[in-house]
Amino acid sequence: MARPWGRVGQVIVDAFFPRTCVRCGAEGKDVCSTCWSAMFLHTRSFVCPACGKPSVIGLKHETCKSSLDGLLFAMPYADAVTHGLLRRWKFQFVRSVEPYLKKLMEEIPLEEILSGDDWLVVPIPLHVRKKRHRGFDQSAWIGKTVADRLNLPAGNVLERTRHTKQQSRQTVRMKEDLEGAFRARQKIEGRVILCDDVFTSGATMESAGKACRDAGATSVWGVVIAKG
Repeated sequence: MARPWGRVGQVIVDAFFPRTCVRCGAEGKDVCSTCWSAMFLHTRSFVCPACGKPSVIGLKHETCKSSLDGLLFAMPYADAVTHGLLRRWKFQFVRSVEPYLKKLMEEIPLEEILSGDDWLVVPIPLHVRKKRHRGFDQSAWIGKTVADRLNLPAGNVLERTRHTKQQSRQTVRMKEDLEGAFRARQKIEGRVILCDDVFTSGATMESAGKACRDAGATSVWGVVIAKG
């Protein structure tokens, strides 16, 4: 079973298998300077978490239904660099990409939109089976990054009730599979910032957001690195 390497192991791996750019394949770094600069030529927009159409600062449209009040993301998942970094992180367990992901998250206007000190940062919980296989929890890392930046508390207040399929690979019965997949361990007071790596169909965030609402959250926003 594949395992992520520690720092010493990573040095050894880099010596025998030099890092290559996730977009162009140039040796040296996970992203070369040319591809990194080109990535920011993409036009980023705010969209409603329910229908995916443009909205003001990512707010849910009044006519749409969702447990989320809004959604913020750094880049579209279709961007080759963003897609490559996330796949290398999640499926190849390469943690050297984390500084790049953190820089991507700096593109999200968190301070301007999610102001106030009554927020609780909540990562989407990873099933223990996936965490054991991967060796780390990507949502928890994202949650800590957001909490540190906003100087807010973070809490693992959600838990999965069962193992679910990989969302990005699902094509059928996605929402049905995730319905009721989360529950809160405790009562939630105030507003919640839900954190995950990718927002594709929105089924995962929707289910987790509902669990937060049921536990007492007055508002729920989603923050992810990429939007599919």
